[in-house]
Amino acid sequence: MCIDLSKGKPGKFLDKPMDNDPINHPDEVFQFFTTIKSKTILYEQISTYQLSIKSALERFEYDLIKHRLNELKRLNDELDQKYIDVYKQCIHCINQHLEKEYEIAIAFFDHCLFDQIVLNEKDIEKYKIYVDRANLAEKLRNDHLGEQSIHSSAFNQHIDRQVIRMCTDLGNKSIDNELVKTYLDKIKLLSNCFSAITDKYHEVCQILSDKIDHVVQTFENSTSSHQFDQSATMISQLSNAFLVLQDHLDHQNLEIKYIECKKYFLNYLNELVQN
Repeated sequence: MCIDLSKGKPGKFLDKPMDNDPINHPDEVFQFFTTIKSKTILYEQISTYQLSIKSALERFEYDLIKHRLNELKRLNDELDQKYIDVYKQCIHCINQHLEKEYEIAIAFFDHCLFDQIVLNEKDIEKYKIYVDRANLAEKLRNDHLGEQSIHSSAFNQHIDRQVIRMCTDLGNKSIDNELVKTYLDKIKLLSNCFSAITDKYHEVCQILSDKIDHVVQTFENSTSSHQFDQSATMISQLSNAFLVLQDHLDHQNLEIKYIECKKYFLNYLNELVQN
């Protein structure tokens, strides 16, 4: 064939392959082949990618991690060889890292909600840092990590669950319980920082407002039935609730209800004396 070319007869050279039967399944004939030297270079490059990913995880550089994973996946897909398992190892490492971040974040958040008296904006900003990191990792989850990875929405879902827990607890407590103010202050701050919490804050305020009305009704009923010990307990609750709830319910409305209860009690006593 080379002789044909040297004699200036390229047509004969091109006709030679055309005379042979076509290869219907080239993948069965042609096989991937690498020399030992090439394999060594490949291993070194893959190892460099792996170290780069681990280092980037510590700095939360998820764009770089995504770039490295893309390169590893391309090698893994194109070479399709059993010795290339670093891609899966990196995926496992990243998922562990994201899960650990989530566990640290919710442990910190729960401590702020239930163990310390005051929740402040710095606490929320610290939690938001974890949320922001998780959002940056979303591209990784979509392209590489899969559904088994922690979703960034899990952080907000945890807030929702814990606020619901606090609201339920508030519904079971007396209106003058000091923990009511502590929880309400925290939920109010959360509602200012997370719009999804706003409705829950208004709902729990309405529940407490209804409880105020119930205490007022109980006070009037106990007074009219001469159960003055219970009346005293109810009026005391209203007085203490005024301090507990004044930053969350209508301050003027609370004061009016308290004053009206005292007037009701005095008027009822006056009627008893006159009769």
